[in-house]
Amino acid sequence: MQNIIKTVDSLFDACPKSFSKMILFCTVTRIALIAAVVLSNICLPDHEASGVYTFDFEGTDEVSNVWTTFIKWDAAYFLRIARHGYEIESNFAFFPLYPMLIRVLGQGVALPTGLSDDISAILAGVLISNCCFVASVAVLWCLLKELHVSERVSSLSLILFCFNPANVFFVSVYSESFYSCMAFAAILSWEKRRYPTAVLLFILASGTRSNGLFNSVFIVSHVFIEQLGCAMNTFQHPETPSDAEAVSNKTIYMVCFGKGVLTGVCCCVCCIPFVMYSAFVHSRLCPGNFLVFPYSTKNSVLSRLLLYFTTILHQYGITAEGTCGDDTVKFCCNGQCFLEVYGSIQFNHWNVGFMRYYVWKQLPNFMLAFPVLMICLWILRHHYDSFIACLEKCTHTPSVRYRSQAQVYFTACRIYLTSHGRKIPYLLHMMVVVLVALIYSHVQISTRLLFSSCPLICFHICDILETEKALVGHVDDGKQEGMSSPPAVEREADISPRNLHSFYSNRRALIACYFIVFNICGVLMHPNFLPWT
Repeated sequence: MQNIIKTVDSLFDACPKSFSKMILFCTVTRIALIAAVVLSNICLPDHEASGVYTFDFEGTDEVSNVWTTFIKWDAAYFLRIARHGYEIESNFAFFPLYPMLIRVLGQGVALPTGLSDDISAILAGVLISNCCFVASVAVLWCLLKELHVSERVSSLSLILFCFNPANVFFVSVYSESFYSCMAFAAILSWEKRRYPTAVLLFILASGTRSNGLFNSVFIVSHVFIEQLGCAMNTFQHPETPSDAEAVSNKTIYMVCFGKGVLTGVCCCVCCIPFVMYSAFVHSRLCPGNFLVFPYSTKNSVLSRLLLYFTTILHQYGITAEGTCGDDTVKFCCNGQCFLEVYGSIQFNHWNVGFMRYYVWKQLPNFMLAFPVLMICLWILRHHYDSFIACLEKCTHTPSVRYRSQAQVYFTACRIYLTSHGRKIPYLLHMMVVVLVALIYSHVQISTRLLFSSCPLICFHICDILETEKALVGHVDDGKQEGMSSPPAVEREADISPRNLHSFYSNRRALIACYFIVFNICGVLMHPNFLPWT
């Protein structure tokens, strides 16, 4: 274990510290990972998985394993939609923006290269995914600088992201890379207060994956925490109105109201792609029962907007011609709202629904998701302990006397928001994604769902590990000077300072092993039709 720690530390110490070197490092890791998955697909036989959708190439010529490497599992659906549109009902579970880009870029690739349309579409998908991943790393670099993260922690965070456990999905024809690029860029724009750009990018993210709706959690929590911090700094003492006299209450209320309206409008706009796509799916699966909203007519404004939207999709080859099966007839005859059609498709074809994955046969999938879920819980627990430490510090400060317990909590919250306030929206967003993965979706996708949706998950890991490393150093210095160890260290570890080195080193080694093992397993299993996250 100690050898692993020394190796990891030496690699981290040698990590790139400049933006250009980080982008070069990310590009090299993409090329190496592509070579690894191609080699794995060529050398290892494909597992004969039952009930798995595969893409049928046009023509009778055998297609090289180099190209089939990138279209396993859900990637076959994206390629099928890009090439032939929404032909079958199960295809509607995948949003249209990523296949639309594959179709457009594939046509541009086919002309100069002379490749077939199918191979050109695969090449286009691989280029989009990997270029967007490199762009995501660049956006994360800027985001961490915007949040005033130290250079070392920023570099370590981006190194971890380049080797995240869901890495194999970021090089294949999956929408994770493109979604990450749009979502991370939207969050960066929101942090920089470039709201129109942020909303546009949030819309693109929502048009790529359904979990783009969860970005509304970040928007709401970011505005709320920002206004809460301003209010607490203005009214530093809830029982002394003299501080409030310097500021007009009317001005504060107007600012809060304006921010609330802005937040509501942005959240509604971010939901537009999901609403429009649900209406598009409903119109295709239930053509004889066309309703955009209950009791609306074909001549309503919303119906005309939908018709314009479907026309745009048709221009890019995203059509829905063909039979869709008997399940759609049941849905259309039930009189359900069109917003429920996406959930019905997920339920019919993937058994996605509330607590439907909690059966014994899914235990291996829960084991796959267990490490990343435990890491998220560890991150949340760490920040909870930080708040408790602030509360204890306020409670046991002899030089300050508080008139009530409310003042103690008020001061603790103000101190915590001052030091950790900008992290809270990211933590709340991550918590919502974890809850959805646990109670609603397929739990095994938690790894790629979290690493593609939450921009700071790698930062939280590195930030905590670096904090623990500094605390251990503080303990060593205290032992040499005859000082006591920090109470936060002993409370979190619940062990003696003598064993802190071993405790934190083992934790770092476990996280490093998790990243390494999942990268290796992903390269070996996913390209060969073996079940993976």
